[in-house]
Amino acid sequence: MISILIVEDDSFISEDLAGQIQDAGYELCGQAYDKKEALDLLKTKNPDLVLLDINLNGENDGLEIAKEINSHYKIPFIYITSHSDPATLKKVNETKPYGYLLKPFDENALNANIQLALHKHKQEKREHLQEKIADSIFVKVKSALIKIEFDEILYAEAYDNYCYIKTASEKHLLSQTLKSVEEKLDGKGFLRVHRGFLINVSKIQSVTESNVFVDNTPIPIGRTFREELLALLNTL
Repeated sequence: MISILIVEDDSFISEDLAGQIQDAGYELCGQAYDKKEALDLLKTKNPDLVLLDINLNGENDGLEIAKEINSHYKIPFIYITSHSDPATLKKVNETKPYGYLLKPFDENALNANIQLALHKHKQEKREHLQEKIADSIFVKVKSALIKIEFDEILYAEAYDNYCYIKTASEKHLLSQTLKSVEEKLDGKGFLRVHRGFLINVSKIQSVTESNVFVDNTPIPIGRTFREELLALLNTL
């Protein structure tokens, strides 16, 4: 269950928020009324999201708490405030909140902000993880998915409705067409040089009238692909 921490110095508003988030099906993991309590609960409760008042006891402590969240916890937070002046908004935007609720707000607005914040945070985490494997592709070999770095791939070769992917040490048969593989490798440094071959351009060794050599292997050049290949080459 998603747990939410409330940081609000007005006890009436804090209790109202607590009731609303519990009614919406979220877990209340704590209520803080000042900066110290908020930082203590962040450490001990590990919330999934924080509802954060900007002004705590007349100070902009909410902004300081936001900076701590960004630095150490990497969780989404939504500001709750009665201020919308340009100076406040400028300071708020610098801390990159996931939402901004002006008091008074209703339950629908609160729930919408929570859902949007959680969705955005989930997408950001996924994108961050995808960046870690952005330079590779996973191919199905028997019952396993094998990771292959794009730079390891020498070429891909059509085989009926299937396709081979060749690396320096292995040759994998995939249950996909060459066109499908070409689409997945689009923008990764690969070029179609023949209706049956897709090559890694960084692996080109030499080019003759009828072949391009990759890993000492002659790859035929189709007439309709030759001009694009030659235009790619930096020649003297």
